[in-house]
Amino acid sequence: MENCIRWLLFKDIYNELNLKIFEDQLKSIGIQPQNLVSENFPLVSQYFFLQNPILFEQLSVEENAELKKMYEDFMNSNMQDDTRIIRFLKSVRFKLLFPKTDEKYLIWDFDDSNHMAPSDAVVLSFYYKSFNMNYADDVLDKMYCILNQIQDLSRSNEYKVAVFEYTERLLNARIL
Repeated sequence: MENCIRWLLFKDIYNELNLKIFEDQLKSIGIQPQNLVSENFPLVSQYFFLQNPILFEQLSVEENAELKKMYEDFMNSNMQDDTRIIRFLKSVRFKLLFPKTDEKYLIWDFDDSNHMAPSDAVVLSFYYKSFNMNYADDVLDKMYCILNQIQDLSRSNEYKVAVFEYTERLLNARIL
């Protein structure tokens, strides 16, 4: 169930933030996506993944029961109509994604304080494989500009957005 809920939440966030535009920009400067594989659900993005843990325990008993029922209905419909479950997920999104904490920031990597994000941020991992090394500085500058534009979308949305480059060590957040 968790993978499905993560997929649905990310699909909705991907569309809200219009990340397809940014993916097209990344492709246009020669940034190649990683070969991501999804076993059970269609890939939402070639470059991004929703990193936030799904915190079912923060939902009320009634919300959990309702979500479980909607999940079962969605799966029984062969994932054809996600309208009802997406609407519900939007109403509980912040409970599912943001831990109840008084801390302002979370660390997303044990060894790197550059991987800190507001505790109330949607955290996206950014995956890429390669680009033309003959133009490394120019490509990196453009890439970081694009990633910063995504983070700037926080100003026009009801939630903050943090984007981290993928590393093998990227872990679930730990509270500072």
